[in-house]
Amino acid sequence: MKVGLKILVVFFCLSSFLIKAQLVLNGGIIVNINGGTLAKPITVVLSSPPATPVARLGVTTSQGIMLESEYNRLQYNLDQGTTSILVPYISNTTGSWVPFPLNVYGITAGVRSAGKTAAIRFASTKSGTLATGWDDYNYKPSQVLNVCGNPMGTCVNNSNVNDNSANVVDRFWIIEPVYYNTAAQRPAVTLDFTYIMQETNVNGGNTASLGNALQPQRFDTINTGSAIW
Repeated sequence: MKVGLKILVVFFCLSSFLIKAQLVLNGGIIVNINGGTLAKPITVVLSSPPATPVARLGVTTSQGIMLESEYNRLQYNLDQGTTSILVPYISNTTGSWVPFPLNVYGITAGVRSAGKTAAIRFASTKSGTLATGWDDYNYKPSQVLNVCGNPMGTCVNNSNVNDNSANVVDRFWIIEPVYYNTAAQRPAVTLDFTYIMQETNVNGGNTASLGNALQPQRFDTINTGSAIW
């Protein structure tokens, strides 16, 4: 799919939009994957991605793919390949377009489930507005059961006990490997990503800042009974 105009493209009607080629973003193009629900998520699938699955031409600050819900997803059918992945995330949380790309590289091949095409799905969730978005417990993804985390002490699932939202960047990144044979046989990867500054420093009750040695934390969705960050 090649788009060469300064335009907003919205995918919201079909549950799955299949692209058997390279996705080319040319100039100030925004692809908005929108309208998904739990019962019917919207997924744009790159089914046979080439060496560069998403190419960016004439890169501007208003170019990227907007994924603001766990039910709006970009899927790479990586299968047992090792092709590096770019997810050119962009958001207008601040009132203007701000890119915050995610790169996945250093990939080792995984082992797919029999008869399946293994893939990695990407999504993101955010607060509704900067003014009200600092309380991450209210918009966490469905698989995340608390926003406790170290060093807040005892975490309680499905509760805001020891809520650590004030020290958290107001966004969640969702990276979901699917149809790999076992958890141990999923591909190993290196992640390189950034965040939107306004979702960190200037957002209601937030106290997070660059001076507080920010670091990523992963919620363990395999052992959620342990409420592990």
